[in-house]
Amino acid sequence: MRYMLVGNYGVANLGDEALRTYFLTHIPEVEWVVLSANPDASSNEYPRLPGGVRSFFGTQWLTTIRKLRTCDGVVFGGGSLFTDVESVYACFLWWLHAAVARLLGKPVYLAFQGMGPYTSRAGEWFARWVVKHAAYISVRDDLSYERIKNWEMSTKIVQTADPVFLLLHKEKFSEVTNNVFTIIPRKNSDSAFRQEAIKLYTENNFDCVTICCLHYEDSGEKQYADDLQNELGSIAHIQSVATLDELSKIVSESKLVLSHRYHGALAAVACGIPVIIMSQGQDDKLASLRKVLETSLDAREELTALAKAGEDSLRQLLI
Repeated sequence: MRYMLVGNYGVANLGDEALRTYFLTHIPEVEWVVLSANPDASSNEYPRLPGGVRSFFGTQWLTTIRKLRTCDGVVFGGGSLFTDVESVYACFLWWLHAAVARLLGKPVYLAFQGMGPYTSRAGEWFARWVVKHAAYISVRDDLSYERIKNWEMSTKIVQTADPVFLLLHKEKFSEVTNNVFTIIPRKNSDSAFRQEAIKLYTENNFDCVTICCLHYEDSGEKQYADDLQNELGSIAHIQSVATLDELSKIVSESKLVLSHRYHGALAAVACGIPVIIMSQGQDDKLASLRKVLETSLDAREELTALAKAGEDSLRQLLI
């Protein structure tokens, strides 16, 4: 079986790259054709479909169309693809891929998705259309489920968890916890996040502060990290993190983690390290993860079971 894997891959974001790794390693029975913003031809990767005039006239997408014709379907592989919090364009881009797949008679599978929030009618419309025409839907959190449960669709929703959690469980975590405060910002982290970081630092006698950049090639995130480092002083150092192994090592050796990133917080949960999660907005993916921590007797066990259930249901469908 051959499926096209669609996601926000190739943009040097650790979380997205970890999702791609999950599909390639945990469901190896499938021949995956990966779409990427920066495709590596030697790795069976191809360009995404054009979302603008410049990319349309690039014509590289014609190769992607030809490859799509040979696939048995299209899998949207995890992440918060269908949300317009940062841009309505994102919802349009992923809708375009689903619409072309449907036009070519290929089934569309939404796997481990974070749906919403939505700030515009256009963004929600694109998401509703894809949900309506999807042959399979699994969502990674309760808030996504509540957001779309009453939408028109042709299949039931499978409730699961982010599959990266299964990769994190495979890492060899350090058994040594140091007196280190780990901060994981975003490029658009605000002053409230900075103030919380400084507050936690001043209230605790940490030996060291590590500022982790998970979007390791993003200049905006680096600039935010630089500014935060300047405020904290010489005790703080910045670390660009490109792999789950690196992230797991840093987090597992920490005494406390403050995260504005979903997969940074997820790593802390997997490692059993205390984590303070700051969401970007009301009812976003971070708020959902925080809810799990607050209500579950064993968050690690619950997330593992949910992720495995989602994996089993998807594998049965694809193979």
